Amino acid sequence: MASAGLLLLLSGLEAVTPREAAQAVDTTVVWAVADLCDNDNDVPGCREVADLVVGDPTTSYFAALGDTQTNRGTLAEFNTYYHPKVGARLNAITKPIPGNHEYATANAAGYYSYFGNAAGDPAKGFYSFSENGWRLIFLNSNCGKISAGCNYTSVQSKWLDLQLQGPETCEIIFTHHPPMSDGSSSAAHPSGTPNMRFFFRHAYENRAELFMSGHHHSYQRFSPRNTSFAPTNDGVVPIVAGTGGTSLHAFGTTNRSAYRQNTQYGAVRLDLTPNGYSGAFVNIRGATMDSFSGSCRS
Repeated sequence: MASAGLLLLLSGLEAVTPREAAQAVDTTVVWAVADLCDNDNDVPGCREVADLVVGDPTTSYFAALGDTQTNRGTLAEFNTYYHPKVGARLNAITKPIPGNHEYATANAAGYYSYFGNAAGDPAKGFYSFSENGWRLIFLNSNCGKISAGCNYTSVQSKWLDLQLQGPETCEIIFTHHPPMSDGSSSAAHPSGTPNMRFFFRHAYENRAELFMSGHHHSYQRFSPRNTSFAPTNDGVVPIVAGTGGTSLHAFGTTNRSAYRQNTQYGAVRLDLTPNGYSGAFVNIRGATMDSFSGSCRS
């Protein structure tokens, strides 16, 4: 293997930066996590999670997967807590979706005011874009708060189906509420959010690769699953990443995960290439606690 010095261009040009190196091999780097800032200045917290993303010069996007600011997601809360800790450094590359705490303020007005155009149409809260052979799809899982709904034949589900049938080879879906989780046995945080099974069904039927969520304050990665959430080689990989800085949750009585942890804050780093992906859960000390990879199936 060539030494680091030989990676310089022999013509005398400057060494490429990490971001340029990632672009040269057609890699899009996405950091993703939910459940970030709350109304305190506890350390560690969301600032330290944001430090991971800021410290990675290859980052393309930061996916903020809801409950970005609790407790009620007011504009004052966003400006007081989220902005100085996270937003001031990451808003330019942030792709957000709303969580249930944002809707504690009527119509999630604080969230939509803070993120502006990046949050999409306030009547919907869902959007998508294409990058490097991937379709990245951001859904609004607050099903009773928007007329587009979440059931299998809802406006949002039909829109999702069209996104998944596009020309891209690979697809990833982001929601706040998870379709599958062993996050807690409590009434507030059940094993999964029932309405999300409809989104997951569309994902499976269209051979999507990854389905990432938060809401449960832990990290959980499952093996590929079918629409009954049974393991299958041709399934979609569900991941829960609710480790953005708010208090971590105990697990429930079941353990179906390939890997899980609920003691460390951190975020998921995804390397997306035109034909596949690799990912890792990285804690706020920079240690990789879990890693995974796969090929696109479409």
